[in-house]
Amino acid sequence: MDKKLSGNNTLLVALGVIALLLLLFLFYAQLGALKEARVALQQEQQAFDLAQNRLQELLQIRDQAVYFEDQAESMERLLPTEPEEDLLMLDIDTICQDAGVELKQIRFEKRVDRKDYTEMPLKMTFEGGYYSILSLLNQMQEGPRALRLDEVKVVQGGQNQSGLKADITASAFYAAR
Repeated sequence: MDKKLSGNNTLLVALGVIALLLLLFLFYAQLGALKEARVALQQEQQAFDLAQNRLQELLQIRDQAVYFEDQAESMERLLPTEPEEDLLMLDIDTICQDAGVELKQIRFEKRVDRKDYTEMPLKMTFEGGYYSILSLLNQMQEGPRALRLDEVKVVQGGQNQSGLKADITASAFYAAR
């Protein structure tokens, strides 16, 4: 009986050892799976953070879209795709009124084709006071249309001898097609 018990004990011990080894193997496998899951979670978290940052950038761009559209309109107004002499004359007339200067003459000269744009030279004559002429020049520099002032001649006189007469040679531009 002792041998039987001892055989049963041996069998139980062997089964216990096998069960223990099986549990250790399963535990080790679960630890490996847990480690892989943590690595995958970390990668997913990094991908999520990148996506979140990209979303924030896109939201900022969307919020700035109106500003960029206004800037694009302003740039197109500075350098239109057509000559738009009528709008240029209207802009110059508006600047003259704001500055308190009288536009006496405006004459367009022969256009000059450049690589990416066309240059429209023009000659203008204005009459007004000293500070009005200065205001005119400042407003032309910051006006809605790109103008390059090539030459400015200011002399005393004009119709009102106490005022000034300004002859300005300038160029406006439009984009080549």
